[in-house]
Amino acid sequence: MIGLASGITLGSAGCYGVKTLDCVEIAPPMVEASHYFDEWNRHILSDPRVRLILNDGRNHLALTAKRYDVIISEPTNAWIAGVGDLFTREYFELCRDRMTDRGVACVWLQGYQMLPDDFRSVVATFRSVFPEMTMWSSFIGDYLLVGSKVPLSVDYAALAKRMATPAVAEDLAQIGIRSPVQLLGHLAMDGATAGRWASGAPLNTDDNARLEYSAPRGILTGNTTALGRIIHSKDEVDLGWVTGLGGTAPTAEALKADVEKLIRARRLMVEAITDLEAGRGSAALAKVHEVAGLNPDDRDLQNTVESQLVPDIPKMAEWPAERVRMAREVLAAVGQSCYNLSQLTLRYGRIEVAAEYSRLALRCLPTFAPAMNDLAWILATHPDAARRRPENAVILAEEAARLTQRRSPDVLDTLGVAYAAAGRFDDARRAADLAVALYQVAGDARMEQEVRARLELYKKGAAYRP
Repeated sequence: MIGLASGITLGSAGCYGVKTLDCVEIAPPMVEASHYFDEWNRHILSDPRVRLILNDGRNHLALTAKRYDVIISEPTNAWIAGVGDLFTREYFELCRDRMTDRGVACVWLQGYQMLPDDFRSVVATFRSVFPEMTMWSSFIGDYLLVGSKVPLSVDYAALAKRMATPAVAEDLAQIGIRSPVQLLGHLAMDGATAGRWASGAPLNTDDNARLEYSAPRGILTGNTTALGRIIHSKDEVDLGWVTGLGGTAPTAEALKADVEKLIRARRLMVEAITDLEAGRGSAALAKVHEVAGLNPDDRDLQNTVESQLVPDIPKMAEWPAERVRMAREVLAAVGQSCYNLSQLTLRYGRIEVAAEYSRLALRCLPTFAPAMNDLAWILATHPDAARRRPENAVILAEEAARLTQRRSPDVLDTLGVAYAAAGRFDDARRAADLAVALYQVAGDARMEQEVRARLELYKKGAAYRP
């Protein structure tokens, strides 16, 4: 990997069963800075598979005799002095020459505050070295160019199996990807489409240093979606490289339809953000409403709802009825999606991610008891004592209990845990007793025994710790 930064990409790479991870970082202070993100990068620099190399990325590739299965190039923004050298034909050739025969190169490229001609130049340059390429969008404005020496071929069943690996599933769940279809829905351009779009663009080379001098002008555009509107202008995509379809896997036709639905959602999301930037709130809401129906897990949708729609909730009484209806349906879809993702990430032990999803669910749906229950549990039982908030957990759990009329054993169990964390052991015992009774009625012997065990702790004046 070229570029450490916060270490989050390196941490994600460590989830995929690789034997060794070489990371080249040119700036020594970044090593110390990355440790501030250890909770999010999985303490990756402590992983024995990692070899941290303080060097210039190009120099390392030029001098090493190693061959890599995957090379990930993640430099900073192209307008920074010297970064253009990591987007030239010669650099891409260096990556290709240091790859194994079936190796893959992945290059991050910004799509915000960048001139379309500069972006096309990089795509054309990359494709001149890697004719077998695809372009992917992680979030709107962030793109990945993926290339190999051989034609791309992915077996659907193998992809699904790898994505089901716990570490991989947990990693992808953080960005709302829970299935192969959702992953493929991030495809921005297949190789042929990228080739046609970039055709005729000048190549960026070491000799002409085109990007080095042109990219800084992109900062002056002040536009974050102009390029996105071009890249995401079509809903059709070629998935002929996905094999093993039919039988237990979806048919080629069904897969194409499902993926193109998500690609349409991405296009509409770009258009909605454009409308917001232009002050066209009603038009943006109509598009956001459609996106929520197509893909409520879309992180750009969730971010937009959080920053644009949630603050407007108090103003909805003044809106026309149809606009209120659409807004409420968007909030319900995104709130439910965030709750589902909080459950999934909590199950994988990503506590902070789960907490953020729960908070967003509650910002969308302030009286949604299941999300209150999840967040109360996290605040009462967080493994880091400095991040526990027992009093806040009690407030949330009491409100969830009120909303469920004290008839949900799950909520009452959480209420007991929150009371105990706050030192209110008599209240904790009463809540746990009622939870036990309700689990008995429901015939849930496993949960009944779990709560009984917690009840014994409360009797001893001890809080529950997972």
